[in-house]
Amino acid sequence: MTDLFDPAIFAAVIADRRLMAAAAIALLSAAVRGFSGFGSALIYIPLIAAVYEPRIAAATMLLIDFVGSFPFAVRAFPLCRWREVVPITAAAAAAVPIGTLALLWVEPVILRWIIAALVIALLAVLASGWRYHGRPVLPVALAVGAISGLGSGAVQIAGPPVIIYWLGGASHAAIVRANLMVYFMLTGAIGCIAYFAQGLLTREVVALSLLLGPPYLLAMAAGARRFPAPRTRPTVASPTRSSPSPPSSACRFSTTGSADGHFEMGLFLQRQNSGLNVFFSCLSVAAPWEPWEPWLAAMHRPP
Repeated sequence: MTDLFDPAIFAAVIADRRLMAAAAIALLSAAVRGFSGFGSALIYIPLIAAVYEPRIAAATMLLIDFVGSFPFAVRAFPLCRWREVVPITAAAAAAVPIGTLALLWVEPVILRWIIAALVIALLAVLASGWRYHGRPVLPVALAVGAISGLGSGAVQIAGPPVIIYWLGGASHAAIVRANLMVYFMLTGAIGCIAYFAQGLLTREVVALSLLLGPPYLLAMAAGARRFPAPRTRPTVASPTRSSPSPPSSACRFSTTGSADGHFEMGLFLQRQNSGLNVFFSCLSVAAPWEPWEPWLAAMHRPP
């Protein structure tokens, strides 16, 4: 266990010029995560996979986000609807180990292309405003959880399937956000077990996670402070036959000071930031870090 915190490993990670870029990526993704309750993986994974490689991106995202989001998820327990979270989490728990095997077996370059294509496709769905408006029945919830679990295990992108599913209902934005935060905490715990069993949580991964953790936590806390989640469970009037179902609050972008407005803004920022990151990820997907080495070397050159 002491080898896990070898000072030589920390020194090597700190000396690596990529750490500066990784810290900036962590700050951006954490701010969006704290603000809206989701979106960090769509920003963090493509860029860190390009800067390092997919296994490091997925493993560090898992450790940092799980530890960083834990206190916020616990605070969301009173607002969470467990009858919605538990079925999806159960299906995800069965699928996470399968996704983890994909992370181990697929070549890193191919996996980077898969990540870029997956994020572009998911962003297209989110940006289109399409949501699942069908009845929330158990088979659909299990299917959503299975797809989310595969994405979580393979590339730590578990959010879009459940976001699309939950945002299609009439739930208050604070409830959807609470569901997402609790779900991510539970799948994070499952992912830690799967990654540890497969040897993905190496000393280098732990060292990088501990170094990126403080800026991630600070940015996430700053983003969370901007979301005025209510202390009591909000209520939403049930739609009648004569009136249409209320549209999802996250489908409309507004800048109001309400919880709905902040949730919508978080979704909007997540779309914009992820689109830029996917662009840069696609540019560097075949040669992940080499194009940026001269730029960083110039920055470290003494005046």
